[in-house]
Amino acid sequence: MCYFHMGNDELVLKNYKKAINILSSKNGQIFDQHSAVASVYTNIGAIYEKKGQYIEAEKYLEQALSINKKLLPIKHPDLVVIGNYSSALTSMKKALEIQRISMSKNHPSFVRIYNNIGALCLIKHEYNEALMDYEHALNIASKCLPSNDPFNGTIYNNIGTIYKLTDQYDKALENSQLAMKIYSETLSSNHPEVVLCQENINTLR
Repeated sequence: MCYFHMGNDELVLKNYKKAINILSSKNGQIFDQHSAVASVYTNIGAIYEKKGQYIEAEKYLEQALSINKKLLPIKHPDLVVIGNYSSALTSMKKALEIQRISMSKNHPSFVRIYNNIGALCLIKHEYNEALMDYEHALNIASKCLPSNDPFNGTIYNNIGTIYKLTDQYDKALENSQLAMKIYSETLSSNHPEVVLCQENINTLR
């Protein structure tokens, strides 16, 4: 039986933490500073926030931020100050409006912008808005990126996370499988994104 169907947050956390261990050392390769690990930390933080355990949530979100600081430029929109999500969301939406003036509506930059806005809404438990933003990202990606671009897989994974957190497990599994289909065409079997996605699928079956 899949314990996600019982709304077992503790098992969800256990599986995410298992994924962290797998990602941190896979086939002798160290991935503890990979963006996929930061993504898992963010998801763990979101679950603790859902449970009202804000100290634990902050701890994992800070770990995600620490990794992203090493991987991304200092002004990258993913580098959100922990505990300042509302301000960051407002700033990102303003940036979106400015870029709409200077870029075509299907410019690849909007894919990441909408994905980032969705991530912030997810952390704030604004699941409907997050889903809408991820779907915007996916719609634009379909027009400007190859269908098997790994970032499409990332968006499907993010959509799957929303469905998982809102107890819509069939849809969560469907989106995780769509992500895996894309990853299998473009990434190696031991790539962190593939490992994480497979863990998600295993826990949803």
